[in-house]
Amino acid sequence: MRLGEWCRNTGTTAAELGRAIGVASRMTVTRYIRGERVPRPHIVVRIAELTGGAVTANDFHDLASVPGADATPDRLPGATGLDGMAA
Repeated sequence: MRLGEWCRNTGTTAAELGRAIGVASRMTVTRYIRGERVPRPHIVVRIAELTGGAVTANDFHDLASVPGADATPDRLPGATGLDGMAA
């Protein structure tokens, strides 16, 4: 879920979000909400905690929409394990 969607669904303003995640600049928070800026990793962690996991790092990088983004080595065609054996 995108941060902006979460804010709309919960009625959370940029000012409230900023206070909750420890970001003083409302403009910076607004850019996070609009998807114009990717938060630093420690802020992403705070956002994930605040949203109960509804908004994660993947949501800032469109990874959920990339084909195979959820693939792990054991799910990739022709993948081999660390020992060189087929998974």
